[in-house]
Amino acid sequence: MVSLKEIKTRIASVDTTLKMTSAMRLISTAKLRKTEAVAGYISRYEEELSSLAVEVMRYLGDMASVSVGGYGSENLSRRAVLVVVASDTAFCGAFNASIIRLAKDSILELGDKGYTVEIWPIGRKCAEAFGGDPETVRHYAPLASVPTAEGALALSEALSRLFVSGRAGHVEIIYHRFVSIASQRPMREILLPLAMPGAESVANVPDYIFEPSAGEVLRGLIPCMLSAKVYSALFNSLASQHAARSLAMQLASVNARDLRDTLNLSYNRLRQGQITSELADINQE
Repeated sequence: MVSLKEIKTRIASVDTTLKMTSAMRLISTAKLRKTEAVAGYISRYEEELSSLAVEVMRYLGDMASVSVGGYGSENLSRRAVLVVVASDTAFCGAFNASIIRLAKDSILELGDKGYTVEIWPIGRKCAEAFGGDPETVRHYAPLASVPTAEGALALSEALSRLFVSGRAGHVEIIYHRFVSIASQRPMREILLPLAMPGAESVANVPDYIFEPSAGEVLRGLIPCMLSAKVYSALFNSLASQHAARSLAMQLASVNARDLRDTLNLSYNRLRQGQITSELADINQE
């Protein structure tokens, strides 16, 4: 039979856990407010930049494939690079498991198409799951917790060099897109080769005036667009991470309170039983 002392010890342990989960929820919620706002700004910037690049491609029509150079054309390389963005720490529910599962599905899909897949992990949990080149991990894994414009630019430039030089034939980024505190959507986004506008979308393009030429504008836009896509993915993932951790800690706090109430009830029943037993002994005397 469990003693009163053992139940009191368990209650104290649950109280300590409850304090920790409540504090972690408050911290994650505070970080989320700031990160969510930045992620929203960057996502809108990336969308406008991508829309502008597509509009210039539509203006150029058949010449767009020439202007984008090696960014838009398939090459003979059967090497695919997957940039997988997870987190550095745990306590965020199924956040890491869902992105790792999507990455594994992507590896199988690309393998069926004849690609040899290489993972570039962003975040310690992803590096633990997939490994990867130590130099690549050292340079880019910290971007999961501290995304920077410089880091996103360096990553996008490294990926672009691989693709344009023909050392990679397919580049994707896998991350969580932040929707709300209760919803984070795992995403696969193809970075390279660039998706070119179809012939039907080229009709009725306004007669823009470009200075310098449209081709030069497009060549300048593409690196900026790729860097913005990577930067947006990093911040969306970070906001999703904070949201998932806040929700996980909220659920953990609810479970801890329920367990504490159950233990308190057990403690009171056991104590009441002992008191009743002692009173019965006194009456018998």
